[in-house]
Amino acid sequence: MSSIPFNQICVKNSGNKDSEYVFFQVTENCDLGHFIIADNTFDLQGLLSNKLRHVYAFPRHVVKKGEYVMLHTHEGRNDIIPASALSGTVHNFYWNLKEHVWNKTGDSAHFLDIRASLSHKVGPHTE
Repeated sequence: MSSIPFNQICVKNSGNKDSEYVFFQVTENCDLGHFIIADNTFDLQGLLSNKLRHVYAFPRHVVKKGEYVMLHTHEGRNDIIPASALSGTVHNFYWNLKEHVWNKTGDSAHFLDIRASLSHKVGPHTE
């Protein structure tokens, strides 16, 4: 997988903790547990900074091509709304935050595939 398997990515109702959510469609079968989403800040010149403010790690959960995912900022319980004649299957996830994540003036959402990154635990410095 050379790119994220999602499209139609958007943030709805930004700035309102009780109704904002990230929405996207799945473009190929995958396990959401391989991805995290984060927003970042801007520097004094208005350029994207390298400081991530909010990070959500999706739980292990297989989704199929054509299905939809909604990540709600507010509290709730993850669930699945089965496909109907009017829409496809929607997988709802909840960040369970007490404040909004997305700014009304715009933010940058980053999806990261954690399978492509390496980590190393750093302990205290010893001499």
